[in-house]
Amino acid sequence: MTAIDESKLPNFEDLPGSEGYPKDTSWGLFGDAYELGTLNFLTPERVSEAAKLAKTGRRFNLSLPLNLPSHTQSNETKIRPSWMPEPKEGEEPPGRKPYTHEMFLMPDGLLKDEVIQDFNPQASSQWDGLGHIRHPKHGGYNGVSPDDIRPGDASKLSIGKWAQAGGIFGRGVLIDVRRNADLFPEPYDPKVFTPITPDIIEGVCERQGVEVRAGDILCFYTGWIEAFADDQGDFQVNLLGVGLSPGKEIPRWLWDHRVAAVCADNTGVEAYPWEPQRGRSLHTGLLNFLGMPLGELFDLKHLAADCAADGVYEFFFCAVPLNLPGGVGSPANAVAIK
Repeated sequence: MTAIDESKLPNFEDLPGSEGYPKDTSWGLFGDAYELGTLNFLTPERVSEAAKLAKTGRRFNLSLPLNLPSHTQSNETKIRPSWMPEPKEGEEPPGRKPYTHEMFLMPDGLLKDEVIQDFNPQASSQWDGLGHIRHPKHGGYNGVSPDDIRPGDASKLSIGKWAQAGGIFGRGVLIDVRRNADLFPEPYDPKVFTPITPDIIEGVCERQGVEVRAGDILCFYTGWIEAFADDQGDFQVNLLGVGLSPGKEIPRWLWDHRVAAVCADNTGVEAYPWEPQRGRSLHTGLLNFLGMPLGELFDLKHLAADCAADGVYEFFFCAVPLNLPGGVGSPANAVAIK
């Protein structure tokens, strides 16, 4: 990755923006490497140090099976924020539909092949790429025009650029919100709007004896998936529940700590239902404004249990998004090694 002089990067309050561009953005600060956004903080030195955290060889898969969740978002109004339009009579509710998996014998009768139809890279554990969302006035991250985000090699903000740069490897830190639920001012319920503020993050880190450092990949375990799961472990994708607080305080805290990426075990990393009066959505504040990757629906329960058992909350985080030219999202393809 292109070396960035972090000493010249301003703190959040001093982000300059530029003429015609909004403040609170990192637009223009990463030069020709802007398509990597805050993954620029994953320097070779930091990745090398992070690799030393693989001491026991215990590995933890952080991705759900690709067939979970198996169904689309419900049509029930109770899980729909006010800004999302109601589907018309006869229309299917919004959501990412499950794929179909077909197998067949090759002509020689010996080899099996397969195809996957209607596969959505963001239908299970996933990365949101920088082309996933745009500002209604200023366009994509770094001011990229929506017309320049399209399938193929000519696309800008392609998630394939992350794979080509070597993937997402660095020091992972597990933030176990679920086991520190008493830090919240109200009784903890992952199924209702519960904002995780910087004070909560710092309180959990203090209890865990772990420090957030530049270049870290933060993994927030909230218990969201288990709270919504049925007896088979399947769950319904919805816009409800615990997550990082909307507004500017979380982007400020993450940027000033030079965090490289954020993952969580909920639908969209941020707390839902999001409403404009709650403050800026983190999909805008992190993806679109700061260029910070978001990992959604990560399976963190086994890693969280291990961290609670041995008291070690740091690990070598490894993920390689799909090398999909022009892609705006990817399956997580993530593991943690302790």
